[in-house]
Amino acid sequence: MRRRQQHGGYTLIELMISIAIGLFIALGLSGIYFVAKRNFLDQDSLGATLENQRFVFTVLTDQVQTAGYYPEPMSNNSTLAFPAAANFAVGSFLFGSGNATAANDSLTIRYQARAADNLSSCTGSKHNAAAAATYSSRFEVNSSQQLICTDSDNRQSVISEDVAGFKVLYLADTDGDAAPDRYLYASSVTTAGLWASIHAVQISYRKIDREKSRGNNLVYLPMTFKKTIALRNQA
Repeated sequence: MRRRQQHGGYTLIELMISIAIGLFIALGLSGIYFVAKRNFLDQDSLGATLENQRFVFTVLTDQVQTAGYYPEPMSNNSTLAFPAAANFAVGSFLFGSGNATAANDSLTIRYQARAADNLSSCTGSKHNAAAAATYSSRFEVNSSQQLICTDSDNRQSVISEDVAGFKVLYLADTDGDAAPDRYLYASSVTTAGLWASIHAVQISYRKIDREKSRGNNLVYLPMTFKKTIALRNQA
C-alpha cells in the first residue's frame, strides 16, 4: 500500500510571526538610517556654520585692522588724514552704536588708500584711486537678520545670514596713560569722548536655528561666536 506524500508548509500563525519579525527588523533599520542621516545633516550644517564664521571674522579682521591706515606717514598724520566728518571726530577712524540692551550694534571704520596700497573694501571692490582717498565700511544687522557691510560707494555685501545679537565692545584707554584698561559699549565711548583711544574691539554674534524657529519665536544655535581684534594703526 503506497503512503500518501506529506507536504510541509507554514501555518497562518507562523507566517504572521515571520511578517511581524520582518517588520520589526525593517523599522529598526529605518530608524538607524534616519538617525544616521540626521547626524550627517547636523554635522554638515555645523560645518557650513563654522566655515561661515571663519569668513565673517576674516572680513571683520581685515577691515578693523585697516582702520586708521593712511599712506605717506612721513608727511601725513591721522589729524590730516581724518578730519571731522559725520560721527567721526578729528583724527578718529572708528565709530559705533549700541549699548548693553541693544539687540544689535553697528561698527563703522574709515581709512585712506590708493591703488599702490592694493586694498579692497569690505564688498571686495579694489581701491584704484591714484591719490590717497578716504573710504569707510559699516557693519550692521538688517531687518532680515543679515549681517551686511556697506562701503563708501553705498555698495552692500551680505556677510552672513540668520544673525542675531551682533555686539561690539571697545577696549579703551580710559585714564590717558596709553594703556587700554576697560571694555566699553559704543554709547559709553561716545559719552566719554574716547573714540580716539580705542585699542581693540571684541565682536560677538549668535546664529538663528531656522529649523527649530517658528515664526517670531527664534531659537539660537548653542554657541556664541566671539573674537577680539587689535587695531594696528592706533598710536
